Amino acid sequence: MALGVGTMFLGAASNSAGGFGFGVLIGFVVLIADAWFGLAQGVKRLHDVDKSGWFILLGLIPLINIILGLYMLFADGTVGPNPYGADPKNRMPYQAQPSSVNVTVNVAREEVKVEKPVEAAPAVEEEKAE
Repeated sequence: MALGVGTMFLGAASNSAGGFGFGVLIGFVVLIADAWFGLAQGVKRLHDVDKSGWFILLGLIPLINIILGLYMLFADGTVGPNPYGADPKNRMPYQAQPSSVNVTVNVAREEVKVEKPVEAAPAVEEEKAE
């Protein structure tokens, strides 16, 4: 946005062939393009955190715009897809783990009675090259 405003004033101040009107025209075009790009990126970021793009209008309220800007800067995006599209970081959604896992450790190295022994994996025979 500063580029558009700066171009308007610098173009208007210079004594170029186009004069005042050409500098203002270029500055105005750059200003509109910059505002459009900023709004698009803000809406994309809000969609990433699973909020509606209309929240960008909170940026028009003084002091609230600072809080919104900090939130958009530091908030982590939604993990996995949301209603606005896929996760740009390609992260998988959280999978619930079993509530408990029972593990028995034989510290005394005593012989353990196993009701059903585990079968050994079949040995893979390597082919010998002659």
